[in-house]
Amino acid sequence: MTPEQILAIRPKVLTQQQREFHFENGYILLEKLLPDDWVARLRKATDEMVDKSRSIIGCLKPEDATAIDMRNVDYLEGPAGSVTIHNCRMGQGSVEDRR
Repeated sequence: MTPEQILAIRPKVLTQQQREFHFENGYILLEKLLPDDWVARLRKATDEMVDKSRSIIGCLKPEDATAIDMRNVDYLEGPAGSVTIHNCRMGQGSVEDRR
C-alpha cells in the first residue's frame, strides 16, 4: 500500500495528523506512552549495559577520549562537526572541523 492509500483509511489508534507526520518525517513522538516508572527501569538497564560494555576491549572510555591529540586525527570528507573513533587508535572527522 502507498502512504496515500494508508492515510485514506480511517485512523484507529493514531490521529490523522500523527499519521501524516509519520509519513512526512519518518518518525513520530508519542509522549507519555510508557509510565514514568517503566522509563526509569529502562534507563537504569541501559546505563548498566553501557557501563558493562566499557570493559570490553576496544571500547573507548570517556577519559580515553580526552587523551586523543586532535592534531593527529585524519580528516575525511563528511558531515561537519563529527569525529569517529576506529579501533580506539585512529580517529576521523570532517574537513569542516579543521577550519
